[in-house]
Amino acid sequence: MDAFGALATDRPGIRWVYGETGLLEGGPMPPHKTHQNGLSVDLFVPVLDKDGNSVQFPNRADNGYGYQVDFDSKGHNATHQIDYAGLGELLYQLHVAARNRRSGLSLVVFERELRGRLFETGRGRWLRDNIPFPNWDDPVRHDDHIHVNFIVQCK
Repeated sequence: MDAFGALATDRPGIRWVYGETGLLEGGPMPPHKTHQNGLSVDLFVPVLDKDGNSVQFPNRADNGYGYQVDFDSKGHNATHQIDYAGLGELLYQLHVAARNRRSGLSLVVFERELRGRLFETGRGRWLRDNIPFPNWDDPVRHDDHIHVNFIVQCK
């Protein structure tokens, strides 16, 4: 919530869409292998329409609530394109908010072939140096959303 509060001030025109987090009591949440202990979240990528306007990510029942939306190697599809600058700012603000709460990001999964465009944004160098992207490819494509694992220290 802290990150989205900062984004409401810094990027008020962007439409943000939350994905899945986990079940209230935790535990398995098929088809996810993670999302079981409250430390994982899926966040849909911010998107622009054909005119370059920020619009809500198209998450509806007929497209698997967004998980069946696909983008090409440049981050485009027939109706939308990924807002890489907005995504970079989201990742930066998530990092800052987590640090301010003595936490952090342990993993951010975003499709490897799309990261190059993310690294071309104003936050690109910072993202490359500070965000823990994996050096492996997930069998589930992560072009429509990012998967974030948080670090929470237990007492």
